[in-house]
Amino acid sequence: MTTTETMLTSKALPETIFEADNVFLHFISLIESDVTTYKLGTDISGLNIDTKFTKKENGNFELTFTLKDEDVFDIKYFFIRPVLLLAEGLNILIQNKDVIGYQQLNISSPEKKCRVEVKAFRGDINDSLWVQSKQGAYFKVNASQFELFNSGIIFDITTNKDQSSSFKNAVLLNIDESPILFYFERINDNQGYFIFQTQTIIDFDKFEKVVNATRAALGLISGYYMADSVYYISLKKGKGLSGLTYKYININETVKHNYPLIDKAVYNNISKNELNLNSSQFEELVKLLYKNEEYHRASLLLITAGSTKGVSKGSLASVALETISGVVGKNFTSKKI
Repeated sequence: MTTTETMLTSKALPETIFEADNVFLHFISLIESDVTTYKLGTDISGLNIDTKFTKKENGNFELTFTLKDEDVFDIKYFFIRPVLLLAEGLNILIQNKDVIGYQQLNISSPEKKCRVEVKAFRGDINDSLWVQSKQGAYFKVNASQFELFNSGIIFDITTNKDQSSSFKNAVLLNIDESPILFYFERINDNQGYFIFQTQTIIDFDKFEKVVNATRAALGLISGYYMADSVYYISLKKGKGLSGLTYKYININETVKHNYPLIDKAVYNNISKNELNLNSSQFEELVKLLYKNEEYHRASLLLITAGSTKGVSKGSLASVALETISGVVGKNFTSKKI
């Protein structure tokens, strides 16, 4: 079976209205399990090496394998050329730019144990699969750090199979004529996913920009900036199973603090419906950050300032304010904000 066949025939996991999510979350669990043994694929003829590929606590993945004296292979190869990990139903491409370190033990012995750490990988070598396709993004989050109903946003759509359910966990964002569903799914008490699903075809560069703007907007409003790791998925219409692919990126920059842009503790005499952003207002904030790179950068500075202590907090906030006032000032001839 191919990678895409594995993804499409997997058993569903969490209860959700979107069966594709169940399939892909199962696929993620297959990649992150340590039971699969891969063959290391290179352009070196006759090389036959078994390797394991496991996820580390820091979000990176680690290849572990053993080299024998007769193996004509230099571990520095990983920094020069891409490699493939080959298994039944699963192919993983590791590009040399995503390798961040290696370790080789027992150098003087006949068998040398090797470890290679990578921060990203993908399931294809064809960039055209990410152009004009249906796309999704799965950000893993610590579910205990995020409260959906205390996020500062009024989610007004449910992914529950019962569409009359009062449980709401999603909003529909229409950014630059591209409708994208953004929602949160809790897997268990400690694990959840923020998920983005395009409703029409889109280029990956544009999709990623919308995703990043949404992450920043949520970080400003809730005090939670999701940036642990992400799996992207792309489905190219008209190509069947060969048009389905994925990529993984370890971001490792999550921010969680108790200083959202609108401090709910200060305005505790105002109802949530009045204080929180409804879906239309949240969409406008995302559009603002999507269209203006200076505002986007300023929002990231404010998010970072919220988690910083000491004089750095005020310094970062001041830089953000200066950036925002500089952009606003362009629209006023007096230059007085």
